[in-house]
Amino acid sequence: MALGRRGKEQQPSFWIAVDDLPRSEGHVFYGKLNKLLREASFDEFVERLCEPYYHDTMGRPGIPPGVYFRMLLVGYFEGLGSQRGIAWRCADSLSLREFLGIRLGELAPDHSSLTRVRDRLPISVHQQVFCFVLRVADAKGLLKGKTVGVDATTLEADAAMKSIVRRDTGEDWQEYVRRLMQEAGQIEPGDQPSAEEIARFDRQRKNKKVSNQQWQSETDPDSRITKMKDGRTLQRQRSEKVERSFAHVCETGGSRRTWLHGLEKVRKRYLTSAMARNLGLVLRHLFGIGTARSLQGEGGLADNLYVVLFNTLAALERLLTPTTRTNQQKPTANQPLALAA
Repeated sequence: MALGRRGKEQQPSFWIAVDDLPRSEGHVFYGKLNKLLREASFDEFVERLCEPYYHDTMGRPGIPPGVYFRMLLVGYFEGLGSQRGIAWRCADSLSLREFLGIRLGELAPDHSSLTRVRDRLPISVHQQVFCFVLRVADAKGLLKGKTVGVDATTLEADAAMKSIVRRDTGEDWQEYVRRLMQEAGQIEPGDQPSAEEIARFDRQRKNKKVSNQQWQSETDPDSRITKMKDGRTLQRQRSEKVERSFAHVCETGGSRRTWLHGLEKVRKRYLTSAMARNLGLVLRHLFGIGTARSLQGEGGLADNLYVVLFNTLAALERLLTPTTRTNQQKPTANQPLALAA
């Protein structure tokens, strides 16, 4: 066999036959998830639910609601926090395109399309889809008990302390500190201190408390200034049953930080991440695997088991005596060893 070399420049083909298009056998996890959604009539439900928010005849058909919600599910299962990352991942992966039902000749929805669909569908639609998944979990016997646990999770908003402004004067942080320097006699009116001088004065002054009643973010007015806790006291049962689920949603599911502006948009995205978490629990109950990435470890174990089985059969083949192989065809160098699946 000759050495293949990768060309520096690749000229795209003028046309490609359908038989020559790349194919994917699909991802086992997403195949199981699609089967679960199909058995629950998920697409029919969300299409009936979203139909009142679209025009009957005018305009070209938009993204199917089932594709929109599936892309947000991909964001959770792949640990992607941004819509740009979700759109790129879905467009790049053949198995995810199959999960979404997008043919190879079609373009995958981009991040702006996700934004338009999210803004079109109200929060009530996302809540009903979330409740639909809860009914699926209930049908599988996963909802038990009468106690409801509520956990308050801090999400990092798309805002920063440096960008907040005073509600009364509209001053940003540097203008506010500069005015305090003038009142303290550090600078004269009209002076423009450097950023280092402002930061030095800000570190030395006392009573640097800020409150949401006095400050707000211009980019995201719904965001709030939050104090991070140095330590936490929780009951063992609460930590095991409540906070672990929220940790999966925020850390594993990529929902610790949001690039969305406004509480309603954040609620829509967070509801979908929690819905994906519940679907993962149903799949773990049915098939033993609750996330797509958990198959990486399972695949490594399967490969090791295959190697052990192959070596064991090969050793048994060598230990066979010539008398027991008189009636068998002698294997040649080109004859492969077949293993039963």
